Amino acid sequence: MRCEECNIEMVKEQSTEKEPFQFDRCGLDHVYLVGIDKFTCPRCKAVYPIVPKIEELHKVIASALVNRAGDLAGPEVRYLRSWMGMKSQDFADVLGCVPEHLSKVENGHTRMGASGDKLVRTLARIKLHETEFDQVVSRLRKVKRLKASKSRVIQRRLFDLESGRTWKELSVERDVA
Repeated sequence: MRCEECNIEMVKEQSTEKEPFQFDRCGLDHVYLVGIDKFTCPRCKAVYPIVPKIEELHKVIASALVNRAGDLAGPEVRYLRSWMGMKSQDFADVLGCVPEHLSKVENGHTRMGASGDKLVRTLARIKLHETEFDQVVSRLRKVKRLKASKSRVIQRRLFDLESGRTWKELSVERDVA
């Protein structure tokens, strides 16, 4: 393999546990790979890794993030959103927040909060198991956040057991308390 910049032959090495390859191209600075081939230019020191089964690697990274203890950091939220294939606007809608808040979270300026963290992990778990992910996201997007106001809105939902066999929602009544 020749260097794209210098046009000279590159040196092939394999990453080891003592010298792992930092895979920061995924957006996370704490991901290191062992056992992959990497080519290094002796002149300009450019490194070109050969990462096999990249989709499987991304799935394993997502699984590790979802299952680890502690709050998700902003870049980890961004990674999971991107891995799930969601645009930030759509993801903010699903989480029930404004896109500006999601941006602050992803850039590390504010924390997600416990409920948001759990929802992000739950969505990623659904995606990991590929269980009707698109249907779940579609349903969550339909849930609208109530805007904070001085009066409290109470929604009363009426359900009817039709013919004693199946339940059906009749209507939504709103009372202001």
